[in-house]
Amino acid sequence: MKIGIVCFNLFIAGGARLIFNLAHILQEKGHKVVIYTPQFEAADYGELARGLDIRVVKTATPITYFKSKKPGNVLAWLLQKAKHEREFVQASHAIAEAMDPDFDVVSVHDSSYRAAHYYKSRVASRAGTAPRAVWTVNGPPFRYLSRGKWYYDILGYAY
Repeated sequence: MKIGIVCFNLFIAGGARLIFNLAHILQEKGHKVVIYTPQFEAADYGELARGLDIRVVKTATPITYFKSKKPGNVLAWLLQKAKHEREFVQASHAIAEAMDPDFDVVSVHDSSYRAAHYYKSRVASRAGTAPRAVWTVNGPPFRYLSRGKWYYDILGYAY
């Protein structure tokens, strides 16, 4: 099978190690694996990334979610949430367009889940069938942790 893996956060973290290990195991089983990401530094991983087909897809705006600081007030928090959502949507579209059209399975991780939908829509409109999608969630986007202030909590739960 040909398997496409999409991950937005390939930087030094446990999630990236999961992606690389998954890709190596799938390759050992005889599958063709391609990893797509908007940002990646090969030097950060050395041995873990060696032998993997990792394709960096530049996006219109870089994803700032993983490097953001805590906003100072509720308006800044709302604006930051909207900005991150826009970045995720743009990155998902860009990666879905850049992906090879013949994947059997698309594996998306954490916040990159929209890429599977966009990819499946694009491929199904051309070929009539769409690949299976697998979403691995280490940090669910629908999980909300209380901030201890009622207005953050109401807005957070609504989001």
